Amino acid sequence: LRLYKELDSSRHLEYPDDIMVYFLEEGKDVEACWVRLEGIQDGKMYGSVLTALRQDFGVKEKDTIYFGMTEMEDHKLACVWVKEDE
Repeated sequence: LRLYKELDSSRHLEYPDDIMVYFLEEGKDVEACWVRLEGIQDGKMYGSVLTALRQDFGVKEKDTIYFGMTEMEDHKLACVWVKEDE
């Protein structure tokens, strides 16, 4: 996954497996945290949350989350948390 150039703008400069992921949920502010990229499954990337979130997204440090990529308003690609169906 280190060769996946589309992720380069989201990577930590010193730790290339750590990706900045944005958490989006209606009624909450956008929040970002570092996630250690571990793989891809069923078209979604997944990894372990490395930093605590200030808001309650139902996710905590060390949880494994799935996320994808989306094009933002500025036309740059960003990693975005994909909420699991409950």
